[in-house]
Amino acid sequence: MEIVNSFLKSSPTSLLMLMALHIANILNYSPHYESLDIDPYRNVFIRFAFHEFEPDESIAINDMRNYSGPFSIQVFDSELNLISETAFEANQYHPFDYFITENGIYLSINHPLNHKNKEDEMNFELLKFEEITP
Repeated sequence: MEIVNSFLKSSPTSLLMLMALHIANILNYSPHYESLDIDPYRNVFIRFAFHEFEPDESIAINDMRNYSGPFSIQVFDSELNLISETAFEANQYHPFDYFITENGIYLSINHPLNHKNKEDEMNFELLKFEEITP
């Protein structure tokens, strides 16, 4: 986006917009981890890991957060050893909306691009922990 000004060859505003877009791309499309969260019912830690995915140039900066890429939920034991990781598809869940109970993790399916989403309801999918024996 170029803003024309008769006194400046390039507008500081356009530079700030480009920087904001670059930062938004890094924050939304680069792989990263969220904080560890404790599951006191199973004595484990969980962490969301966001996978890298290609930016969609047609998406406005303000809407980027609604286009979440694929992610995983990682489970760690009390010594912080990774014991499992489950991957989830892009744009089906809101990985920032979850809560932990005795039954497992309730993960929001209220993602704007999920066809199951009902805007007048809060809906969650229960993810149960199952012990895997070798």
